[in-house]
Amino acid sequence: MTQLLECSLDASRTVPETLQLPRETALMSHAHYKREEILAGLDIATWEKKQSGHREGVAWSHVYSTDAFLVTLKKDATRFSPTTMYRDYAVSPSQFHWESQSGLGAKTQTGQRYLAKEKGATNTLMFVRNTSSDEIGDGAAFLNLGTLQFAQWSGTERPMQITWDLDRHMPAETFLQASAAR
Repeated sequence: MTQLLECSLDASRTVPETLQLPRETALMSHAHYKREEILAGLDIATWEKKQSGHREGVAWSHVYSTDAFLVTLKKDATRFSPTTMYRDYAVSPSQFHWESQSGLGAKTQTGQRYLAKEKGATNTLMFVRNTSSDEIGDGAAFLNLGTLQFAQWSGTERPMQITWDLDRHMPAETFLQASAAR
């Protein structure tokens, strides 16, 4: 209860803020974006360089040395395969449990990049949404929770289970939705 109270008392945390990345981007923490806007904001895709068919929940930006995690909290079994029903949820308003892609382990190149985040080698952003589609059937927008810091990893070899510390507490409503995803 105190975590929720702490999160809801600070209304200023819901105001979008500039991200602290190596280069300036139009993306802001605590603002909503469609998948295409996230990819464009991190220079992964542009009008000239389309990222066609991007459906994964992870996108790597070489330009920003940043991983973007795109998390859907309530996964519908008709839209997600059994191997993509990841257990992603809020531990607290400032911590998030995330599972990597099912085939990804600590010894893979990408797994090593995630573990190197403990030393601050690269950046990480987390975008969350409650469900995969909005009221009109379009892809729902993601809330940018902002930058993350590596806290710990555990579990089996595959998938990796990583706990991240958020640089900004998530908004109270998002915390309620994300903690219910357990």
